[in-house]
Amino acid sequence: RLVGSEMCIRDSFRPPGAGPRTYALKVEGESNDPRIRNGEVVIVDPDRPPDPGKYVVAKRHSDSKVTLKQLSIAEGEYFLKPGNRDWPEPIIKVDGDWSICGVVIGKYDPM
Repeated sequence: RLVGSEMCIRDSFRPPGAGPRTYALKVEGESNDPRIRNGEVVIVDPDRPPDPGKYVVAKRHSDSKVTLKQLSIAEGEYFLKPGNRDWPEPIIKVDGDWSICGVVIGKYDPM
């Protein structure tokens, strides 16, 4: 129960276990349907290790394109894969032009 002076307003929120640099992004596109849908807000921790199988935010330096994909590894090389099996660009090789910006640790579900 919140009464009078006991009420407080926070201008930031960090989910349990999230690092201090954690941020939120609104998803645009359908490349990860149905796991992550267009318009959803994902919580991203840039301090988490980008392990294969995790969804990550990655940036291509040559054109500043940012994408959210699932990280995979095959024969020692890293790839970004869409969660949507019908997506026309099935695999992106993570080469020197790409950087992993953070690991998706959850989704925000507004009420």
